[in-house]
Amino acid sequence: MFRIIDLVEIDLVQGLEKKVFRLELFEDTEKPNIFRARLWEIQLLPVSPDRSLRFNGPFMTVDKSLIEKSILLPTRFTSPFASTNQQTAFDEVVAGFHVLMAATNQLG
Repeated sequence: MFRIIDLVEIDLVQGLEKKVFRLELFEDTEKPNIFRARLWEIQLLPVSPDRSLRFNGPFMTVDKSLIEKSILLPTRFTSPFASTNQQTAFDEVVAGFHVLMAATNQLG
């Protein structure tokens, strides 16, 4: 069994486009210093096709739905992996995220 030990959201902006990613780090509850990670791209999509604004009290809102799209990190992180401690595991996963984003041309 794994428990979540860290969760961060990362905003990447390229020109006018903004992408939001959620990075989760889990630790094995029975084996010390064993971890795995999961990466999600978070998107808010309009629910209504006309994207019309609606009044909600004093605010104008657009009805949107949250979509979380799983993105594969390098296999080293999705399978259980060993690291010396939580901070080192987190640093390794963040470095893997940066490598992935650079390889897919999503970093500026």
